[in-house]
Amino acid sequence: MSLLLKRAWLSVSRRIGKSVVLLLIMTVIFTALVAEASVRSSMQALRESVSRGVPAGFVVRPGSGELSLTDAQSVSGVQGVTGHNYVRGLTATPSDLKLVEMPASGVELSGDVAPEAGVTGVTRSDLIHGFAAKQYTLVEGRHITEGDQNSAIMHQELAAKNGLKVGDRVTLNRDGKSVTVTIVGLFTGTSGKASLPSEMAENTFYTDLASSGELAAGQGLTEAQYLVSSADELGAAIARAKGLSLPWDNLQVEDNAKTFSGVLSGIATVEGLLNLMLAGVSLASVAILVFVLVFWVRGRVHEIGILLSVGTSKKRLLVQFLIELTLVALVAGGLAALASDQVSRMLGDLVVGQATGAEDGQSGVNVPPPNFAAASAFDFGRAWLLGYAVVLLSAVVAMIPMLRLKPKQILSKMS
Repeated sequence: MSLLLKRAWLSVSRRIGKSVVLLLIMTVIFTALVAEASVRSSMQALRESVSRGVPAGFVVRPGSGELSLTDAQSVSGVQGVTGHNYVRGLTATPSDLKLVEMPASGVELSGDVAPEAGVTGVTRSDLIHGFAAKQYTLVEGRHITEGDQNSAIMHQELAAKNGLKVGDRVTLNRDGKSVTVTIVGLFTGTSGKASLPSEMAENTFYTDLASSGELAAGQGLTEAQYLVSSADELGAAIARAKGLSLPWDNLQVEDNAKTFSGVLSGIATVEGLLNLMLAGVSLASVAILVFVLVFWVRGRVHEIGILLSVGTSKKRLLVQFLIELTLVALVAGGLAALASDQVSRMLGDLVVGQATGAEDGQSGVNVPPPNFAAASAFDFGRAWLLGYAVVLLSAVVAMIPMLRLKPKQILSKMS
């Protein structure tokens, strides 16, 4: 084996021109495969991030009737439901506070109408869609939790405009009723388009459910949100809930699958493009390498004839040629590793831009863009092995015509 390795090294080092050509071709192939593996890994991480960020669940809303707290609590006891959040939305006027102004495109209120803020009573503010979808971020204090009383979280911009901080108190007024709440947390983020000041995230207070009840005309809920352990349990949990003796004809039930279906559809499209790319790169690589290696083998007929004349078997010749290609492939793999970071970013931006452009704004989930960085050691090793398999297959295909000839026929080609 040491003799074969020595011959292979001498052959590669002495044919520097042809070796460089093979090196460049293999580097391009390996870089493309490593970049594909890196982007695929990033998309898988994004898929898992979406699944974690928006847990499976369903929402019950009033239709033509009212959703009472008692009915909502009965659904919470259904098998498969792991968490709940009762929501009551309304508007109120904060005492002695200046609200964040509407953009120029918003509805302009008359001077004698006091602007109202949005008030959303919740059991758990961390389960509100804005927080679950990463549109809002709690930056100070804590969330509203079940059992809180006279507590609220508010937008950091509104608090800064009025000189408020965590621990301060705010009085909310509606139809002659009022409630004073203590600020327990501040958040940031925007809610997108709003036509009224109360629809802006900057002018929204999230309070405990009881505080919102003190302002509401009735005790009905705007909606009740329920979590299940996994997406596989979602259908069964909804079916069990509908088996309860509730006025379902007057209620609406909606699962949250569509909340992240747009993002997942985009990810699936990207993965489809990557599969096509992998197949295309592999087939093109085999075709190019076979074409190059055929001339590489034909250019060595004289060397092959001499080795055969001194008793070297075809098997040892084939092993030597494969060792030569392995040496080149190792160097190409190193160069591919150096280039994979930038190429992965370019490839990721390209395929994601083509695949997800139609999904923008449709998912309702604010998911951070995937991080297309250099491939991990595992991804790199897998891509290199695939590239090496392509090289070996191409080499065998290119050498078949020569290996099928008898030694006498090969020697006759030298004349």
